[in-house]
Amino acid sequence: MMIDWEVENIYRLDEDLIIRIKDLWRKDPFSSPFCAPSFLEMMVKKVVGKKEVPFFAKGYDRSGNLAALWPLRLDRSGCLHFLQFYLTDYNTALFLPWVEKDMLSQGLARAVEQIRPKTVFLTNVPGWGKTCEAAVQGLEQAGYRCVPVAYDKVPCVQEKDDPDGMKQFGRQFNKHRGLKNYSNRLMKMKGFHFEVDDTQEDINEWVDQFCVAHDKRWETTSTPSKYQDEKIRTDLKDALKAWAKDQALIRFSVHVMNRRITFVVGLKNKKNKDLIYFHTARLPVYNKLSTGNITIRLMGLWMKKNGYQCLDFGRGDEAYKHYFANETRDLWRVYGARSLVSLHYWKGCIEAYVKAKDSRRQLWAMLDSHVFKSRWVRVFRRE
Repeated sequence: MMIDWEVENIYRLDEDLIIRIKDLWRKDPFSSPFCAPSFLEMMVKKVVGKKEVPFFAKGYDRSGNLAALWPLRLDRSGCLHFLQFYLTDYNTALFLPWVEKDMLSQGLARAVEQIRPKTVFLTNVPGWGKTCEAAVQGLEQAGYRCVPVAYDKVPCVQEKDDPDGMKQFGRQFNKHRGLKNYSNRLMKMKGFHFEVDDTQEDINEWVDQFCVAHDKRWETTSTPSKYQDEKIRTDLKDALKAWAKDQALIRFSVHVMNRRITFVVGLKNKKNKDLIYFHTARLPVYNKLSTGNITIRLMGLWMKKNGYQCLDFGRGDEAYKHYFANETRDLWRVYGARSLVSLHYWKGCIEAYVKAKDSRRQLWAMLDSHVFKSRWVRVFRRE
């Protein structure tokens, strides 16, 4: 089969395109929640509000059906990114199961050749699927220099592909006897209830309680909650409503004494085989019982009963995730530039060198904050 690509700047998703994207997303082998049609529609509005330009590279089969899609945006400095710029852990292209990597790469190549960005920066690209390899190949086809960087690790609890895999998956959430005892103590408290909600009901109330818990959890630290900002609260509500509309959202909470004390935003991925542990908050109560870990344990046991095969902890390498995880996955960035004479390209080369070994990662944090983001470097970005 062949794919015909067209690249268009789209400031609003019309009904026909939404229907086409919805059909493509449902047939995509991974169906990432961050490419759900309602969430993409929200991101287009946000990008336009930032005075940046949304681009969609759309691939059609010979029957005129949408077979692949690259959602992109061009920022005001001339750098090309994925469309999704926040409230996202993974950025991917969408494609039908029969679309090969070479076909997918042609879509990004066409977009880069048409837009001619000064630089390209595709971040939060997962190792699973075809997006990362297709992105590198597409940039090379367009004549750009590019550097892929495995910049972070994603912990997860993955069911093994063997006859005992399901039992082992459940054991990952039951292997800590102390946590199991804490769970039993919490479950005996008055009004205990483990809530699992995949509906669109009461999202505003749930998010308001989530934000209060997040604020109280971090108010005594040096990093206060970002959810004190009403705009960020509203964006979270809009995102959850978008995911719920496309049936990608599951909310988890622990109730004690007639109130929610923990909150987790779960997102369905890979045809409902994976669950992404996306956002979390908890009230600073019953701290000695590790209520956050108890919630993860209860989620894992619920997932085992409901046929899920992986709890994906998403971006962030926090220690509590490794308390449960049995493997890690690479998360990628792809740097691209027109030529070798580019600070952006060399930044990618340096990051690739540094991130190749754990012992060098502290060096990268220093370079990124004190060199690449310093004022004297900005003049070199006029490429």
